[in-house]
Amino acid sequence: LVYKIDDDTYVDIEAYTKYSKITNLKSLDYSNRMASIYGIKIDKNGKKYEYSYSNTNNGEFTINTGIAMSVKNYIVELYYADSDCGKSAVRTFNVTIPRYNIYSDYGECIGNEDYYYCKQFVTLDDIKESEFNSGVKAYSEEREKKQQEEERKNK
Repeated sequence: LVYKIDDDTYVDIEAYTKYSKITNLKSLDYSNRMASIYGIKIDKNGKKYEYSYSNTNNGEFTINTGIAMSVKNYIVELYYADSDCGKSAVRTFNVTIPRYNIYSDYGECIGNEDYYYCKQFVTLDDIKESEFNSGVKAYSEEREKKQQEEERKNK
C-alpha cells in the first residue's frame, strides 16, 4: 500500500506521514499496487468506508478530507479481498491530516518559524490569541538568549 503524493510520486506510510506534516494535503490518494488481492476499510472520524478493486480506478481512489480547519484522523485497515485468506486486517494504521494554523500568517512568526504555533499546519488543538502571543514572545526571548550565549562563547 502506497500513497500518491502527485502524478509521479508514490510513498510508503512513514514518508507520507512526514510529508503530510509539512504540506497542505487536501486529499488522500491511495494506490494499491496489488489491488486485486486486497480490500481497504477506512474509518473517517466515525464514518466507515470500504473499497475493493472493483470500485476504484485501477486500484486508486481519493478521499476528500475537506477544509483543513480541523485535524482529521483516519484508521486504515488492509484486508485480503478473498475471505478464504482470513477476515482479520493484514495491516492497520492511523493517518492524521494536520489542520491549517491561522497564526502562521502573523508577523510575530517572522524569525520564529520553528515555534510550533508558527507552523502552517499543526496537529494540536487551537489556542487563544493571547496564549499564542505570550508563547511566541517567550520562544523569541529564549531563542535570542541562546543566540547571545553562543556569540559570547565564540568570542
